[in-house]
Amino acid sequence: MALLPDIDHQVRRTGSILSAEFAARETHAASCDAREIRLWRTKRINSPTTWNKQTADGFWVDHHQTRSFAYGYDGCASKDAKFGVRAMVAEAASKKRPTITFGMRAANEEDPCTWKRFSDSGGGVDVHAGGEEFARFMGQARRVYQ
Repeated sequence: MALLPDIDHQVRRTGSILSAEFAARETHAASCDAREIRLWRTKRINSPTTWNKQTADGFWVDHHQTRSFAYGYDGCASKDAKFGVRAMVAEAASKKRPTITFGMRAANEEDPCTWKRFSDSGGGVDVHAGGEEFARFMGQARRVYQ
């Protein structure tokens, strides 16, 4: 989840969000063969959310982008997985949402080679508005258990 404090004010002042990027550090992959991961806007994550319960109707709100990568296996070092999220952040700002929650999931959850591990820290959303970097919003990384 990324907190977006006062971003709607910044958009009004500068006129637009020029870019926004979500990053999460992948620390382990099942191999160095790239596998598809999908970035979604999800419902908010709270204490009763588990991986088994996140399949509830409407949890995965909007599929945004699909990327293929593999970082963190022997021979392919850990690295940030990055997704452009300008449209999603701009929409959140225009609707005055105080937060936006991102979720990643494999394109094929049944394929054991798509298994990945991401760091609980270091991720976030970089937002550039009006030609200047407005802020880096650090996510509140929450590991969701079964």
